[in-house]
Amino acid sequence: MITLRHSHNHARHSAAVLKHRDMSDNTRQKLIELFHSGHSPSSALHCIKTELMISSPDDYHILSADSSIVPSNAVVSHLYRAEFSKEYGALSGDKLIDDLKTFVDRFNGSVEGECCKFGQVEDNYFVSVCTPLKARIHDLVPQTCEIMLVDASGGMDRQKHRVYMFVTPTVAGGLPVGAIVANCERQNVFAEALTALIGIMPER
Repeated sequence: MITLRHSHNHARHSAAVLKHRDMSDNTRQKLIELFHSGHSPSSALHCIKTELMISSPDDYHILSADSSIVPSNAVVSHLYRAEFSKEYGALSGDKLIDDLKTFVDRFNGSVEGECCKFGQVEDNYFVSVCTPLKARIHDLVPQTCEIMLVDASGGMDRQKHRVYMFVTPTVAGGLPVGAIVANCERQNVFAEALTALIGIMPER
């Protein structure tokens, strides 16, 4: 036999109750628009709070406690991941490779000439990049054909891609002249990527 006593195990008449509310459709839509504008979960949430602070300065302390208006970091991050997977697909596997190829083709189509090249060596892949700005540096700075420095960084994302930035030293500091992004540190992959990068650099 079950007896309903209609008593809650948490206070129903305090501000803390508001944090258990579901995110409203209006807030969800605002966050999605901010994500598509380039915001991260934390910066999108900051925008929501700032807008609320400007529109309701006197009631901000009450409204900011309401999770339907200002959701928690975890809820916003979950929404971001859901939207990211819809927009870009899986973070690994064949879908990632296909999306990467499509992005490279689209990027090359948006500029004059080929400035980005995708390649695969067995199960590994790379992208070599020499953007129009980098090509302009090749044309205007003579020492680009004399000396280049390579900065290798790792652990840039969850897939632990390696990023190789090629720079030439000047009195104004290092100027970027090319880049390689690869999913491994193998010598043969880097050699292929370097050959591809040289192929898309200006002739000089």
